[in-house]
Amino acid sequence: MEIVRFPLAMIWRLMGWRINRKMIEDDKVVLTGAPHTSNWDYMHFLFAAITLRRKIYVTIKKELFFFPLGFILKALGGIPVDRHNSSNLVDDLAERIKNSKRIVLLFTPDGTRSYQPYWKTGFYWVAKKAGVPIMLGIPDYKKKFVHLDYKFMPSGDIEADFEVIREYQEKYGVGLYDEKSNPVITRKAYEEQLMDVETDISALERLAEEEEAHKELSA
Repeated sequence: MEIVRFPLAMIWRLMGWRINRKMIEDDKVVLTGAPHTSNWDYMHFLFAAITLRRKIYVTIKKELFFFPLGFILKALGGIPVDRHNSSNLVDDLAERIKNSKRIVLLFTPDGTRSYQPYWKTGFYWVAKKAGVPIMLGIPDYKKKFVHLDYKFMPSGDIEADFEVIREYQEKYGVGLYDEKSNPVITRKAYEEQLMDVETDISALERLAEEEEAHKELSA
């Protein structure tokens, strides 16, 4: 209702926050929220969605959906999920999107608010399976701004798409606790980097051993 939306949007604006989008044109979209370093992040995305006259949905562990909190969470767009049995979560969320007329499904690919060396990629595969675009939601706490200007259809080449995501995140993203911001990299790419580092270390160790052996032979 406009009588509720307008004052809430004005409160957010009076707090000094702005957004660079007038509307979300797509009926269905996967929205990322990163960097995610504070509980305030969800509030700002909630106000941004209110400003754009849209409701955002977000997955929340099912244990929190007890009476009366469960009613409040569902009213705010909470979707209960079993975090201990999430093997079919991507398929379930993709199906939910397909069966919805209008939905903005928010993901925080950083995972938790603590530092993690890579992004979770569930948001990407949900969008790919559901056939909907991904919109990057990037808060900048220094400028009090939420960037929502980049939207794309996932190509299926996740590493190539992540290169573009990384470019936008590094250009615009400033978390409330920015030292907790996570690198924009897939787990696969991160593990490959670790393997490369371990290979380099092993090669250096072998080189040092060979040099030491050569010194002993020359002595």
